[in-house]
Amino acid sequence: MKFTRWKIAGVTAVVALLVAIFIAQYRQANEPPPVLPTTTVKVTPSASKTPLPIPKDGGRDDIEHAVDEAAQQEIIEVSRAFATDWSTPTEDAKVWVKKVRRHAVDSLAKKFEFIDIENVPVTGKVTKVEVTDPSEPVAKSVVTFEKGQRIRIKTIFTPGKGWKVFAFERA
Repeated sequence: MKFTRWKIAGVTAVVALLVAIFIAQYRQANEPPPVLPTTTVKVTPSASKTPLPIPKDGGRDDIEHAVDEAAQQEIIEVSRAFATDWSTPTEDAKVWVKKVRRHAVDSLAKKFEFIDIENVPVTGKVTKVEVTDPSEPVAKSVVTFEKGQRIRIKTIFTPGKGWKVFAFERA
C-alpha cells in the first residue's frame, strides 16, 4: 500500500481533530459546574385573614357567557355544514374552496386555497355533532363521521355574519 503526501496529510488531520475533541471532552468533564448567583425572595403573608367568597357558580366564569339553545343549534348547523363540505372535495378545487369558505372566517378560508384536494380525507357522512363548550364568543364542537373519524371545530360569533369556523383539527 503506497502512501502519498495527500493521504498522510489527511490521516494526520483526522488524528489531530480526534485528539482535539478528546482533550475538549476531558476538560469539560473535569471542570466544576459554574456557580450561579442566588437570590432570596421574602414572601410576606397577606394581612387579611378572611377567605375570599366562593361564587355560587363554583368560580366558573364561562357560565355567564354560555350561549342559549338557539345559538347552540346554530353552532351545530355551522359545524355540520363545514364538516360536510370540507370532507367531500369536488373535482374542481375552486368549487370546493367556495363551498367551504361559506362557513369559515376569512383568515381560515384563505388557507383552503393552498390545499391540494387530493389530500383531503373523504370521511363520509356526518353522523353526530356535539357542542363541547358553548361559550360566547368562541364555542367548540366535535363532529363525528360515519367511518369513525372525528374533528374538533372552533367557531366564533361574528356580528352580522353569525357563527363561523375559525379553526379545526382532527380529534
